[in-house]
Amino acid sequence: MAAQNTDKLRKVARKWVGQVGAGGVESGTVTTVPLASTTNLPTETAIMITIDRVDANGVLTPDKEEGIIGVVSGDNLSSCIRGVEGTAQAHSAGAVVEVLWTARNVNDIVDAILAEHSQSGAHTTDTINEKTEDAGVTVDGVKHKDGQVYTDQINEKTDAAGVTIDGVKHKDGGVEAKSAVITTPDAENKASLTVNQNDVTNNPNAVNIVNTGDGIALRIDNDGDGYSLIIDSNKSVGIGTGATTPWTRFCIDMGAVTNVFGIRSVAGSSAAKTILTGKGNGSLIIGTDGAKAYLYWSNGTVVYQYTVNGTTM
Repeated sequence: MAAQNTDKLRKVARKWVGQVGAGGVESGTVTTVPLASTTNLPTETAIMITIDRVDANGVLTPDKEEGIIGVVSGDNLSSCIRGVEGTAQAHSAGAVVEVLWTARNVNDIVDAILAEHSQSGAHTTDTINEKTEDAGVTVDGVKHKDGQVYTDQINEKTDAAGVTIDGVKHKDGGVEAKSAVITTPDAENKASLTVNQNDVTNNPNAVNIVNTGDGIALRIDNDGDGYSLIIDSNKSVGIGTGATTPWTRFCIDMGAVTNVFGIRSVAGSSAAKTILTGKGNGSLIIGTDGAKAYLYWSNGTVVYQYTVNGTTM
């Protein structure tokens, strides 16, 4: 970065003494100060010079003293801020110029450090600004840019800690959050949530909803014109505690609860009786076998059967 007169961290030159160049400094408002020589003066940052602290004989001249901050350019100090110490005024050619360790130099360094650090040296800011518009900020090898993190891995602080991002904890492949809301903007034309379960070796469940309370485990609130639920399955589809039984294509089985409704292949009353045993009044099973359709239901004590013989269409 090029030197600027606003630099707070300014380099100095050891025991540097020079003179005001030809023509002098004509007033306290000009922003270019000619120097007889700029050899050994830093150019990477702005510098601070002091003019007329002493005369050519080393005698103090406090009424003429002026501190100036500027940038070395050729044999001049340009873009000068005048009167940062002492009084901005004219100076004659040949006036003594020094680079000193003054109060302004020290105070600017302290101000620069305290801008984002405490007195103990710790960071005190929640924001770290990027050096250039395209650079982003890299912390411990991880680049952060425009709200995104450019890394394949964020390590947890301890084995049990996980990594929390904006209130959502990520730990061992799982996500823990108080609640999650996924909103798809209008006209986005994308699914709000897609779960791809590609483990064909172990074949785990793609999605588990575990409700340990008394509330609804899954609620579908459809305010639009689309379908509330479509299940596209090449296998049996089951809902309920008894749904692990090999049903045909669809079943609703409430397992051990009072009433049950199901659709499955039940060809005999003995099988239906086994299923309906213990179910309450109004429990119903619909089954098919070949050209026959069956209805089995229970009043809580007795299992009834109704058979319909079909005809070829």
